[in-house]
Amino acid sequence: CLILLWILGLGVLFVPRYPLFIMPLMVAWGAMGIWVELSDPRTIILQSYNQTELKRMKGAAIATCIEHLLLPLIRFAFHFATTYSVTEKEDDPIPSRV
Repeated sequence: CLILLWILGLGVLFVPRYPLFIMPLMVAWGAMGIWVELSDPRTIILQSYNQTELKRMKGAAIATCIEHLLLPLIRFAFHFATTYSVTEKEDDPIPSRV
């Protein structure tokens, strides 16, 4: 399930021309919730999974959280740099009112 969220978060960030930045942030928020829950797991979780599995899930959750927080920032910078040109406005002469 965490892998599907990871793929969805990256897909909506890099596939469309105008990326959806909110989806990866929501995935990061959900992954952070999983990580917090696994930091102090309930008894039912401890009975269902062994410590190795819990450590793997916790590591995957925090990695997904960090990736989905950093990648939207990088994608935004790339999107802004390719979509908007600051140099065009500097080259245009300012019309005088005289």
